[in-house]
Amino acid sequence: MKALLLAAGKGKRLRPITHTIPKYLIPLGPTTLLDRHIENILKLGIGEVGIVVHHLSELVVKHIRQKWRQINFRFLTQDSPSGTGDAVSAGKEFIGDSDFLLIYADNLFSEKAYEKIITHYSREGKPIIGTTEVSDPWNYGVCLTEKNNLVSIIEKPPSERYGNRVLTGIFVFNKFIWDYLKMVRLSPRGEYELTDAINIMSKEHRILCVDVGRPWIDVGRPNSLLKANRIILEELGIKVYIAKSAKLATDGVCNATICENVEVGEDSTIENSIIMDSTKIGKKVYIKHAIIGCRCLLRDNSMLIGRIDDPIVIGADTKLPANTRIVA
Repeated sequence: MKALLLAAGKGKRLRPITHTIPKYLIPLGPTTLLDRHIENILKLGIGEVGIVVHHLSELVVKHIRQKWRQINFRFLTQDSPSGTGDAVSAGKEFIGDSDFLLIYADNLFSEKAYEKIITHYSREGKPIIGTTEVSDPWNYGVCLTEKNNLVSIIEKPPSERYGNRVLTGIFVFNKFIWDYLKMVRLSPRGEYELTDAINIMSKEHRILCVDVGRPWIDVGRPNSLLKANRIILEELGIKVYIAKSAKLATDGVCNATICENVEVGEDSTIENSIIMDSTKIGKKVYIKHAIIGCRCLLRDNSMLIGRIDDPIVIGADTKLPANTRIVA
């Protein structure tokens, strides 16, 4: 078995942070979404991993080659991103006729989810779709099932009438998926959708839906990114992650990731936030529900307060004068 990670998206809803760093590489405690996936893939004994890239692909390649030198990755470029179906098709030559684990790299899964998917596939020998139940199914692809077998996927239905069991972005496929990807036509939003191929495939093949459990987060927005950060810190049993090279003159930090070469002045408070590399924060600065990009400068007596459902996002290289007030 091989593995294919889709990491080509532009992360538009996380801008301006994603102007300078792919969302898959944003620090979450001591890790990133991409590193978390790779670590769990390797635990499964899968040694051949392809990564589909596009936006800021050079940063993904550099990161992987520096951190995972012992693994031979194949980087697969999606030349003109036009949907998940197109992204998967970029891996066809690499995957060949092998069965493969497919993961949307901007999703956070429990560490048990990977093994659960592979265990079911080993037992059933059929294509697998990872699912979970949510309270807002209209934001996702809803899976209609019969005795856990897929009947169809309905993209972002207008109500809960179709249930609340949704796609999570982790699958196992065999070589037959390539035939169905060839049948897909452009969707109304102008993309080639993997879900369209799966719907066609489900008419001729049994596809098993497996509940991957919790936590699961589609990390596409600032609030979901901070939620993913809190979950990872909780898994580690810590309230804050502080990189070794960071220098803090305060202990007022909670539910936060503080990255390399960050400096924080006296009497400053940071809550439910991510402070990225080389950012300097002055004295008596209050930051809550925020994502601060690399190399920023926040001078003394400033206040940046977002909402838990609408965090403040400050892009790289931003300089804010003393006494700045930004309140969502």
